Amino acid sequence: MFVRERLEEGVNEKGLLIPQRAVGHNSRGEATVTVVGADNKAAVRVVKTDRAIGDQWLVSEGVAPGDKVITVGIQAVRPGSVVHPHEVTPDELNPAAAAPAASQPQK
Repeated sequence: MFVRERLEEGVNEKGLLIPQRAVGHNSRGEATVTVVGADNKAAVRVVKTDRAIGDQWLVSEGVAPGDKVITVGIQAVRPGSVVHPHEVTPDELNPAAAAPAASQPQK
């Protein structure tokens, strides 16, 4: 017999999950993300990543709830450039998670 249990060791109330593909590194080796400011200009911020959870980083410093993090096209965006953000849902970020349900044959 086997038992599968899920234990909740601790909860980081201020932690945010950010897709791993949105996190890069600067020349010092610090983790960075590109965010969209209120004026629709891109800015790079240094963040503190605590650990990976699935395909996302648990970030404890550098971003706040409501910040818009650029996840697609990061290579083409330069700090200070004007961007036209488009908000995406978690399903749009990870189409593989939604694919199995969609690919099941109809009965």
